[in-house]
Amino acid sequence: MINWEPVIERHVRGRCHRGEVWIRFGRDLKTTGIYFMFHSVEKLVPRIEREETLEGAKQLAEDELQLMDWADELAQKNN
Repeated sequence: MINWEPVIERHVRGRCHRGEVWIRFGRDLKTTGIYFMFHSVEKLVPRIEREETLEGAKQLAEDELQLMDWADELAQKNN
């Protein structure tokens, strides 16, 4: 789960158990990128119109975080 802060100057910061997640918006207030700031920076770019909204970007970030957690669980089980 990501705990989101309010929008400040076209950016939203979220915090989770892995570190920080940032959402950045363009001047048109559409999401331009989601940044996972864990051990390195991983950028996710919205692919469909729904993901360009604030709520859509937050859901995309939550989904991606869940996939990362599942991948780690599977890696641990396979070792």
